[in-house]
Amino acid sequence: MRAILLREFGGVEHFYEAELPAPAVRAGDVLVRVRAASFNPVDYKRRAGHFGGALPLALGHDAAGVVEAVGEGVSGLSAGDEVCAFLGDSRGPQSNGGYAELVAVPAQLVARKPAGLSWTEAAAVPTAGLSAYEAIVRHAALSRGQSVLITGASGGVGSFAVPLCLRLGAASIVATAGSERSAAYLAELGVAKESVISHRGATPAELAERAIAANGGRRFDVALDLVGGDMKRLACEAVGFGGRVVTLVEEPEERAFPVFDGQKSPLFARSASLHFEMLGARAASGGPADWEIYREELSALLALIESGQIRSVRTEDLGALSVETVREGHRRLEAGGVQGKLAMTVG
Repeated sequence: MRAILLREFGGVEHFYEAELPAPAVRAGDVLVRVRAASFNPVDYKRRAGHFGGALPLALGHDAAGVVEAVGEGVSGLSAGDEVCAFLGDSRGPQSNGGYAELVAVPAQLVARKPAGLSWTEAAAVPTAGLSAYEAIVRHAALSRGQSVLITGASGGVGSFAVPLCLRLGAASIVATAGSERSAAYLAELGVAKESVISHRGATPAELAERAIAANGGRRFDVALDLVGGDMKRLACEAVGFGGRVVTLVEEPEERAFPVFDGQKSPLFARSASLHFEMLGARAASGGPADWEIYREELSALLALIESGQIRSVRTEDLGALSVETVREGHRRLEAGGVQGKLAMTVG
């Protein structure tokens, strides 16, 4: 099979094309012929060496394609089924990432693709969609009538989070944007124009004041941090008593936030909670019983999209699987300002 591999950690110049044998199909696995794969910020972070791992490495956390074979013990899936898959983590149980023509992955990380989704739209769902679903549904436990602040809402995860919040009956969604293009995209997703605030040139305290004003002068029930740094501080400043902050972004030690300091932490002062969403945790260090939640949540999310209860995400197809396509995906995401998702066709 053709695959785009990473030779060493660092820049995009370390990607190269290789011909590899087809992955072995173990008991419990599904072999998928990949038709499309999508790009996520974690891809360029992994390329840069933030998480280590063995090299050479085929990156890519998302794939959509056709089942070619199933391993012993797999039920409910068979050759010819159209599926999308969460490919976990480079330390996880899949054979390789989505930048390849074939991937063997545990059946628990696979769900059927809705007929109405294109291959690239389906490939855009797993990582970003599951991250949003777990953050909003599982950690924040958002309920009807509550208010939500989302930082960096125009990217992949935010593109799923906004429709999910609307579907769950959020009374108010306030989102930050870094450009007019991002603000316009958020309006397309359903965020009221007056509820989009620019995060350029303002301190977290100033942004919290603006966000609270956009929420009718009330602090938020839920804040979702998709950016980190000052945006995480904004999320913590803006939640109210008993509020929930969910973050997908780790912080380096030099930017550590005094969460547990009773004098400095706004969370402690308001009896608010902080939740971490690391989607690949179960894939990296769990077992089959832990992985089942991926299939359940991915199936639930795809059912919402198929039924029209939430919209599919704007997905830009960068072209066919190649070294240059992969490099472009990484450059675009690393530069920032992407609305929705970036994907590529594979087979």
